[in-house]
Amino acid sequence: MVGIEQLLPYLIASNLSRSAIPGIRDGLQALSACVLARWDAFSTEITGLGGLASVTYRLTINVNIRYGDATVFNHVFKTPESIRELVRVDQLNTFDPARRNDPHARLTGEQDLWSKLSTFPAGHGLVEPSLRDATAALVEQKLKLLQRASYARVAQRFARAGDPIQLAGQRLTGSKLLWQSFITAGLPLSIEANEILRTLVFGGGAILGGADADGEDSLLDDVRDIYALFSSRPEDPLSVNILGEIQSLNTDRVERLTSLLGDIIEAIQTTGQPEPPELFAPTLLRLGLVRT
Repeated sequence: MVGIEQLLPYLIASNLSRSAIPGIRDGLQALSACVLARWDAFSTEITGLGGLASVTYRLTINVNIRYGDATVFNHVFKTPESIRELVRVDQLNTFDPARRNDPHARLTGEQDLWSKLSTFPAGHGLVEPSLRDATAALVEQKLKLLQRASYARVAQRFARAGDPIQLAGQRLTGSKLLWQSFITAGLPLSIEANEILRTLVFGGGAILGGADADGEDSLLDDVRDIYALFSSRPEDPLSVNILGEIQSLNTDRVERLTSLLGDIIEAIQTTGQPEPPELFAPTLLRLGLVRT
């Protein structure tokens, strides 16, 4: 559609101008449209009779897109509609044919020119490019604020009872607790002796839960804390939603933990110490079920 790319910053700004989130709507305006129809002189013929001229007028339709009080884009449609008037030569520059023929009346009714706009020759143009540039820069800053606010809202919903995000977080936390319980029960000596394993099960490198199960802590081992972190960092947020990054992070942690467990179990099977296979075999089965 003609003009959409040029109007994109204004369209986003107009949508954000209705936001109820603090700081978002400030400085933004709404888009609106103003339709003007006018008669333009097309040809003039001096009759030689009584100082009169025969003037043919063609109907032009202007659709002005406004951002706040400023016109920012203009569509001009040349229609085939015409009228002819006898005008005194000394009034050619001041005569207004609209006093006898309202041009706006032809937009609807029998002529219904409004529905035919796309069939008319047209011109389109951006007005005040500098305003567009300034609006685009402001919108970019507002979107960053909105992104942070969105992350903060997600973090808050993890603590809102009955919220779909809170329920999904509970399931994720439950899955994590199962991992921890199975590994602790199946490999009690290894979990005590292997510092890397403890970090991958209980520390900052652990697989992600929905939210901290035993009270808030500073570890980035749950989705709620990650969203809260990115909602308050002074740096500009990533240009994409962090959900994809979170999924990749959790997959990496699961793979690291699974790989380490495989190494530990292989060593136990080779040496026969310190934990017998009949103790950790059920743990492997349970971990496989949790992963699926």
